[in-house]
Amino acid sequence: MYAPAPASAPARSPVQAPVHAHTCTHVPRKTAVQEEGGVYRAICRRCECDLVRTLASRKWYRSGLFG
Repeated sequence: MYAPAPASAPARSPVQAPVHAHTCTHVPRKTAVQEEGGVYRAICRRCECDLVRTLASRKWYRSGLFG
């Protein structure tokens, strides 16, 4: 066990990386490209990020390095 910090020490908050700092509700452009296997790719109208959707999902998700 450890001893609690003295009352004079400043309180430390845990460092957390933002999980998804992007706040856009993605809306794909009208032109979506269908690839092999039923994967659809499009570009978001609002933030212009790359989106991907499969036949099984009804929601568009961000794709790419940080998607």
